[in-house]
Amino acid sequence: MRKFLLLALLVMSVVLARAEVSGVAFFAVVRSGDTDRAEEILRADKTLVFIEEPDGTTAFLAAVKNKDVKMARLLADSFSRLDVRTNGGNALHLAVSNNDEEMLRMLFAFMDEVEPELFESLANEPRGNRISPDSDRNTPLHLAALNCNRAIYGFLAAHGANEKILNRRRQTPKRLFSSCKKTPDKKAPSKVEPVSEKAVPEKLVTSFVPPTLPHE
Repeated sequence: MRKFLLLALLVMSVVLARAEVSGVAFFAVVRSGDTDRAEEILRADKTLVFIEEPDGTTAFLAAVKNKDVKMARLLADSFSRLDVRTNGGNALHLAVSNNDEEMLRMLFAFMDEVEPELFESLANEPRGNRISPDSDRNTPLHLAALNCNRAIYGFLAAHGANEKILNRRRQTPKRLFSSCKKTPDKKAPSKVEPVSEKAVPEKLVTSFVPPTLPHE
């Protein structure tokens, strides 16, 4: 019985070691942006989407953080956990921190198709935990307000993000956003009309008169 247990532990350690090595290699492929290679690896082992780095980052979150929309879409399609989070927050926190509107719109479209309520839930999720004093408890909307990103702020607010949630400093996204300065609209340069001869004062319009030579 003891030998059996030792053998089982040995086999388990080998499996875990292989998983760790393949996980590291997979993360490297994800961060390289090679979607064809990532898809090929996932066909051989679909469980790789569930492997986490020490800080809790999954391959899906790594792609979002890397601003790689194509890779993030592939991993989302491969049954990655969309609600996974790290100390840096969930996928929406990462996209907003990057001012990545394209990623945000892709995540909304995908979640709206597979789980309609998820986007709104993640949009109102404070990052970090209640206990840690290092946690700012900002929602993605707080981050959009801090970045003064009007397009992303408006997009999140239009899709269920709450403007009245308090962060660690008792600030709401609405209050933070109100402190953003409005960028003045750029005025189009006025056309410069060509100056015609008629527009020039009469006294300035001169014609060349050749001098007359004296007769010998």
